[in-house]
Amino acid sequence: MQTFEITTTKKEVFSLTTGELICSEVIKQHDTLKDILRNLGLNVDGEQRSKYLKALSLLNGGMPLNKVVSAIVGGTNDE
Repeated sequence: MQTFEITTTKKEVFSLTTGELICSEVIKQHDTLKDILRNLGLNVDGEQRSKYLKALSLLNGGMPLNKVVSAIVGGTNDE
């Protein structure tokens, strides 16, 4: 199985009574889409730039970063 990491800083609000998570907000995403794709072996500045541009389009369309990376690089093969 291939994996990738996304490092973020989050703010989470918990109920004092139950300890349950009420909401979670990403404060800062430390990894860029370009960096993640490069780390996965894509040449985003060369012949595979079209994949990067498609990924940007999906990201700007509201798809979460993890789903974008999976759609562009992933596939259905979990080895």
